[in-house]
Amino acid sequence: MGIIAGDNKILMSSSLGKVYNKLKSETGTKNDFIKVLNSRYEEFLIRLLETIEQKWNEEEFNINSLVEQFGMSRAQLYRRIMDLTGHSPNNFIRDIRLKNALKLIEAQKGSISEIAYESGFNSPSYFSRCLHKKFGILPSTYAHSLL
Repeated sequence: MGIIAGDNKILMSSSLGKVYNKLKSETGTKNDFIKVLNSRYEEFLIRLLETIEQKWNEEEFNINSLVEQFGMSRAQLYRRIMDLTGHSPNNFIRDIRLKNALKLIEAQKGSISEIAYESGFNSPSYFSRCLHKKFGILPSTYAHSLL
């Protein structure tokens, strides 16, 4: 697994990290942009991503749902997600919703309003603002560019 965290570091799984660290020591290379996860954080991140991928389109899914699911305090969960991703839990969930919404727009799975609601947003206008802020394009403009 390799994903980009908010601090522009690549998160690397512990198994891949072993190979990476061996190559790094053999070549004398120093890369500050790679963060190798220990197995505990890796398991947490995998579980987090699986949970969000299952629930991303449910409007009521939020940090409180994650607190319940993970059995951690809100503060612990916030710190852990911030440390791993560089994003607050709410922003992390929203970003996944937006990326999945783009896929729905590309697949022409309904109107922009329908896609907004299907993506877990409670307002099409809020969805449009979030998508524009994240990607610099309005959903309708993006949909028309695909035609």
